[in-house]
Amino acid sequence: MEEFPEIIHRLEARQLLRAIKEKGIAQFKPSFNYERGIFYPEVEEIIPNFTASLNLLEELEKNEIVRREYFDSVLICPSCGSHRIFMKVKCPVCGSRNIEKGSVIEHLHCGHLDFEEKFVEGEKLICPKCGKELKVLGVDYRRPGIFFKCCECGQIRSIPKYEFLCVDCKSSFEEDLLDIKKVFTFKVEPKGLMFIERYMINFEELIKALDDLGYFAEPNVKLKGRSGVTHSFDLAVWKLKTKSLEYVVDVEIRRDEIEEFKVFSLFAKAMDVRAKEKILIAIPNLTKRARDLAKSYNILTLENLESSNISSAVLDVIKSKESLV
Repeated sequence: MEEFPEIIHRLEARQLLRAIKEKGIAQFKPSFNYERGIFYPEVEEIIPNFTASLNLLEELEKNEIVRREYFDSVLICPSCGSHRIFMKVKCPVCGSRNIEKGSVIEHLHCGHLDFEEKFVEGEKLICPKCGKELKVLGVDYRRPGIFFKCCECGQIRSIPKYEFLCVDCKSSFEEDLLDIKKVFTFKVEPKGLMFIERYMINFEELIKALDDLGYFAEPNVKLKGRSGVTHSFDLAVWKLKTKSLEYVVDVEIRRDEIEEFKVFSLFAKAMDVRAKEKILIAIPNLTKRARDLAKSYNILTLENLESSNISSAVLDVIKSKESLV
C-alpha cells in the first residue's frame, strides 16, 4: 500500500482538507484582537477549540496544498514574542511622562512656540513672550500642527520619545528594538485540490449505494449522545424505515500501527449515541491488542486499505450484514 503523506496522519488536517473540498473554501484569512493575537476564524469554525491554526496552515503549505500571501504586519515584544504591548510617551529631554498634546502657534518675530491657548487673550492672539499681537497668518505667525509639551521641563517637540511595555513579560524597550511579525493569508493551490482528491475519502458513491439499500448516510457528522456530549464520526448510517442509527464509521490514518485508544474511543462514542454497529477503518492497521479489543467490543474492522477502496469496503460490510438479516 502507498504510504500516506505525513500531513494526512493528523486528524485536524483531515478535517480541514475535507472542509476545503466540501465547502469550496478558497482561502484562510487572519483576524486579530488584543487578547488572542493572530487567529484564523475559518479554521476554528471547522475545528472548534483548536489553538494551533497557524502551525496547521504552515504544514499544509509545506505540502503545497496552500500558499501564503502577505496580509499585514504587527509589532511584537523582542523578549517573548507577545503581541500584547502598549505604548507610552515621554519627554525626549528629561524623560518625564507628564506630557500634553495640542495645536501650537509659532510667533515668527520672536520665535516663541507654544500651545494656541497660551496666545489667546479675548478675541486676539498675543505672544506671551514678547507681548506683540499676532494678526496675519503666514506673516506674523504660523500653525505648524500638533505638538507634544513636557509639563516638567517645558520642552515642545513634534514627536515625543516612545516607550513600549510588554503585558506578558513586563519588559520595556524603545521603538528601535521592536520586532515585526508578518501575517499571511493562506490560499488553496490547484495542486492542493489534486492532493485532496487523491488522499481524502469520498463517500458520495457509497452514500448513493446505501440509499438504494434503504439507508440514509451522512459524512463528517456530529451526533449528540445520551450524556449530552457531541461526538464526531466520519460517517453515520441510518435505516430509512425505522430512522434508527445502524452504523457509525471512523477512519484512523497513522504512520504506525493503531493502538487500543482508538478502539476505546469509537466504542464509547457509539454507545453514547446508541449506534447498533461500529466500523473502524485502520490505516495501515491495528496492533494485535487493538484488534483483539475491537473483536471483544463487536467492532467491525477494516485494515490495510487504499483510500480509494474504503467506500467499497464499507459497502461490502453493510451488504454482508444485510444478507444475514
